[in-house]
Amino acid sequence: AAAGVPLIALPLSEAADVAWLAALPAEALGRWHEPHFSLIVRGASGEKLERTLSSLLALRLLGDRVPLHIRLATNAEPVAIAYVQREFVWAHGPRSVSRPMRGAGGEAMQVAEAWYPADEHAISLVLSEGDRLSPHAYAWLKYAVLRYRYADA
Repeated sequence: AAAGVPLIALPLSEAADVAWLAALPAEALGRWHEPHFSLIVRGASGEKLERTLSSLLALRLLGDRVPLHIRLATNAEPVAIAYVQREFVWAHGPRSVSRPMRGAGGEAMQVAEAWYPADEHAISLVLSEGDRLSPHAYAWLKYAVLRYRYADA
C-alpha cells in the first residue's frame, strides 16, 4: 500500500457486504486498521451460551482478528463449561475462558477483569448469554466507529 493509504483486504465471501465503504470519508478509511475490537460473552447456561456463541461464528468479521473472552459465571452449568472448554472453536483470534472466584465482586468488576483497553483504539462489545447478533453486526459496529469516531479526528 502507498504511504498513508491502508490496504483493506476483505475475504471474497464478504465483499458484497461492504458497499458502505464508499460512504466513509477518506479520513475514516485511512484509519481502517486503528480500531481493534474484542468480544466478551458472559454466561452460565449451556443452552443460552451456545446460542450466543453460535451467532458469533456467523459474524462477518471483514478479515479482522477479533479476540473473544468468555466469562463464565461462578454458578455456570457443567454443560456450559464443557462446551466452551472442549467443543467451541473460535478461529478469528485469541480466545480465553475464565471464571471468577466466588465473591469476586459484582458483574461490573467481573467484566473489568475479563477485559481492559490496551490503548485508546480498543473497543469491546459485551454480550450476555442468550444475546444473538446479526451476521452484519460487526460490520455495522466497524462502520459506526470509523464514521463517528475517526472521520473527523
